[in-house]
Amino acid sequence: MEPSNVRGVLLLDEMKVSKTIAFNRNTLQVEGFTNLGKYTPKHQVEKKGDHALVFMFQPFKGKWVQTLGCFLSCGSASGAILHQLVMECIILAGKSGFKVDGVTSDGASWNRSMWDKFGVMEEEIPDGMLSLKHWYVLLAIENPKSFNLKVNYKLTEQHVKPKYYQKMNVAIAFQFFGVANAMELFKNDHSDLADCDESIKFCTRVKALITAMNSRTPINALKPSNQSWKDIEDFLQYLQAWEKEAKEKNYEFITKSTCYGLKVSLKATLEICTFLVQKCDFIYLMIARLIQDNLERFFGMMRHCCGSNEHPDSQLFIQMYKLVSTYSLIKPPKGCNISGGELMNVLLSIKDIRNFAERQQQWLDQIDTILDRGKNVDILAEAASELDGHDYFLCTTSDYVLSYIAEHIARKGPRFAKFGD
Repeated sequence: MEPSNVRGVLLLDEMKVSKTIAFNRNTLQVEGFTNLGKYTPKHQVEKKGDHALVFMFQPFKGKWVQTLGCFLSCGSASGAILHQLVMECIILAGKSGFKVDGVTSDGASWNRSMWDKFGVMEEEIPDGMLSLKHWYVLLAIENPKSFNLKVNYKLTEQHVKPKYYQKMNVAIAFQFFGVANAMELFKNDHSDLADCDESIKFCTRVKALITAMNSRTPINALKPSNQSWKDIEDFLQYLQAWEKEAKEKNYEFITKSTCYGLKVSLKATLEICTFLVQKCDFIYLMIARLIQDNLERFFGMMRHCCGSNEHPDSQLFIQMYKLVSTYSLIKPPKGCNISGGELMNVLLSIKDIRNFAERQQQWLDQIDTILDRGKNVDILAEAASELDGHDYFLCTTSDYVLSYIAEHIARKGPRFAKFGD
């Protein structure tokens, strides 16, 4: 593999599992207790584990990912233990040929404690006043419950007053800040929108940051001094100025924890891009390769594989984890340089299985051969009568199903295809 293909980030996150205990007949050990390797705290050795901690490597190039390790903890692992596990994981990954240039985690308190262990530190609203009344005015003007055409059709009351389970919804947050054009359009039509210029500036600034931090194609990827780079730098300066002015004038401000995490994320993104471009001959960086979507998708896959229970037990989780991780190793990624791929294709494909027509023709040829030779002709009538009693070899479709599908295609087809005269 090329040197640039082995560089990436280390993703880590936890998933809630149910407590359980099972006896392993192969190792003669009882499993289900807290297991963080040699870093397991002594006071948790005899406690049942209820959180699965997973490490995953995600390269900057390519679509493949690979899990590196899985641990069972009682509650969330502390920052000190995470620091030791991450260090060992980076060292072992380096010995295997992978180069970890960054670590991605959420902003939980135990992860922030790990940041402190690594020495991550921060460095030390100028536009005007913002008000939620501008969002309420848009709701009143467009009336989401009516069937009229809307300028900002995604804005609903849930965006302004979300339920407790909707406050972590990323899609709702993105849509909440996508109302700048609607405010600009209606500000001369409603008196309560006369002072919405600052809200428009803030929404435009946040929307530009969201676009820059979600680049998934080379067109809008991050490069030094390009527009995405400038949007991130401008928002960093704006955030620092906003924080300073809020402290001096006792204005409303985001929580200290949120501000700290946002600064670390933005600065780390710029630093990683600078390092890859200057030291590793990268042309650009797609920031989507820094986020945890693949790890969250992996957790969703595990929940789906483990049944309808949202929190599978630790034994079922580790079994499915091993199967999924092994599958990604057996089936190599597209474009890799693994030798012996022909053998793997034979093991994983069913192209050598003959279809029904070939098998039927083979049987007909054998019957013709028997008739030509005149052997065992007396038993053919009995064999044919037995075949008439079985219909498992037939492939038929119900007329009702065909009628339903035909009617569905006739109704939906004109939307996607044009038919000639």
